[in-house]
Amino acid sequence: MPNIKKTIQKYHEHAKANESCNTETEPHNQQLKHDTITIQNKIDQIEVSQRKLLGQSLGSCSVDELMKLDSKVEHSLTIVRERKTQLFKDQLAKLKEKERLLLEENARLCQRNISLCEKTYTFTRRQSIQNSEVGTELFIGPRLPQNSQE
Repeated sequence: MPNIKKTIQKYHEHAKANESCNTETEPHNQQLKHDTITIQNKIDQIEVSQRKLLGQSLGSCSVDELMKLDSKVEHSLTIVRERKTQLFKDQLAKLKEKERLLLEENARLCQRNISLCEKTYTFTRRQSIQNSEVGTELFIGPRLPQNSQE
């Protein structure tokens, strides 16, 4: 029986500790609920604004609201066009640099090709000269009779 009394006493102590803990966290929980509601309201406002910017649910908008939306859309388009132009400029610069590198490589390869062609030409010319020095028994002039050889 003493064990049961100790267990019940520990249970009561633990229950009191939880109650005091709950009273301490209650203001924090209330703050979290308030923050959640505030964030949900902001999300709702953003979704309404997004629908308006997409051209949806414009029937309830006043002329001033429509003018403001038009101004925002024009401003956004300007930013998008500027960004697109900048991206094209960057891409063009990269392509020009690549073209320059390819032209340099082409010049290097052409120079190497010319050098190889010159070596091949020189080698072929030497071979031609060596081959043309073949001895023949050709005689240019009037033909002499075969009996009289002097």
